[in-house]
Amino acid sequence: MQEQERKRRDAMRKSQQRYNANRDESDKFYGTAAWRKLRNVYIRRHPLCSECEKHHRVVPAEIVDHIIPRKRAPELSLKWQNLRALCRACHNRVGDRVSRGGGSEGVG
Repeated sequence: MQEQERKRRDAMRKSQQRYNANRDESDKFYGTAAWRKLRNVYIRRHPLCSECEKHHRVVPAEIVDHIIPRKRAPELSLKWQNLRALCRACHNRVGDRVSRGGGSEGVG
C-alpha cells in the first residue's frame, strides 16, 4: 500500500512539474521567494482546509489559494486577507468554477 502511495505521489509531482513548466508568464509568481515564504507561513498557521472546516470536516490543507484570483487582482497577490488554505478537492472545485467564468469567492 505504501509503495502504491509513493508511486501515486511521484506521478502527481511529475504531472505538476509538466503543468507548471507550461504556465503563463504571469504565473511565474508562484516560484518567487516572496510567495514561497508567505505560502509556507500561511499553511503552517492554517493547516486545515477552510472549506472543509465549514462543513465540520477535518482535512489537511495542501494549497494556499487566492480568494480573488491573481489574474483579476495581481495587487492582492501577497495580501494575507486574500488567501485561504484548501485541500486539493476544494481547490479543484474552485479552479473548475473560475475556468468556467464564475467567481472563486465561494467553493461549496
